[in-house]
Amino acid sequence: MRATDEDSHHADRDPRQMKLVRTGEKVDEAPGVVGKRGYLSVGGESFPTIERSGKYVTLPSGTFRCVMEANASKGRCFRVATSGEEGHGVKTLSGDWAAILIHSANKPSDLLGCVAPGMVRTSGGVAQSRKAMERIFVLLGGFSAGSSFLLNVE
Repeated sequence: MRATDEDSHHADRDPRQMKLVRTGEKVDEAPGVVGKRGYLSVGGESFPTIERSGKYVTLPSGTFRCVMEANASKGRCFRVATSGEEGHGVKTLSGDWAAILIHSANKPSDLLGCVAPGMVRTSGGVAQSRKAMERIFVLLGGFSAGSSFLLNVE
């Protein structure tokens, strides 16, 4: 489902929605490791983000359902729905649904198609990513596994 301009503007204020905007800026972490910058807005606050570029999957523009979860390897994070009206519909090269998460990470090489917010932008990515995730949980009313919200991606 595509976000309308009206939906996109409401994401900045709606406590149950987030908005991801890509700035088009690149992050050159190391030879062969390139990322892209953006920012994530929730509850009137904005967090710098990084994603991995190149041959990795990425979220298309649109509006997607996200669910809070306690992930064994990534900790507390958000899983973006894969299918249905509010799913991202992205598949891997092998044809499986892409497991796209929003989780803590500080540089593009820590990501395989996911999005990582930080508190501070750095030359190689972001810093204080865990702190950013905790703040985002607070802005969404606290962490509760299974709780869902909408993510607008521009």
